[in-house]
Amino acid sequence: MIEEPSTQGPVESIMRDVSAIEDFFRERQEISFLSVMEATAPKVLLLAAASYLEYLTQRILLEYFKLATNGNEHAIEFVKNKAIERQYHSYFDWTSRNANKFFGLFGQKRKAQILRQIAEDDKLASAISSYLELGGLRNQLVHRNYGAFVLDKTVQDIFHLYESALYFLHRLPSLLLDEAHDS
Repeated sequence: MIEEPSTQGPVESIMRDVSAIEDFFRERQEISFLSVMEATAPKVLLLAAASYLEYLTQRILLEYFKLATNGNEHAIEFVKNKAIERQYHSYFDWTSRNANKFFGLFGQKRKAQILRQIAEDDKLASAISSYLELGGLRNQLVHRNYGAFVLDKTVQDIFHLYESALYFLHRLPSLLLDEAHDS
């Protein structure tokens, strides 16, 4: 079975560290340092969250293809080298806030089946939107002059998007493997 993403990963660790540093500055009334931290930390957390979600997505996809090919080493290597590595950002339409393009990569029939499941699960639809918002913000951050880019989100905003997005990855294995809806 495909391993589900952990909820105690590197993003949670960064969030704990950022919170501790902000608390430290707040307690000592170091307002200038706190202000710098509040402006910088959301960017750092955004990159960490988006990067980790990319990593988890790629792992889930590799596990899916291992199952789909009954562990065929050559097929898995082909998929890894040609469809997964350095292809992640082509899977999604980052501005649409839906994963229709991604699900379409599995064929129109499978896409329609998955979209029906999403329509029945508001939490999943919201999680997909959060996932794509993080990916879209990450793209803007790195392609629009990181140092000057104004991210209109707090670390708490970014972390809440990340937590929501994890539900999408929690459900992704079952969405890909669910044969019960293959009628």
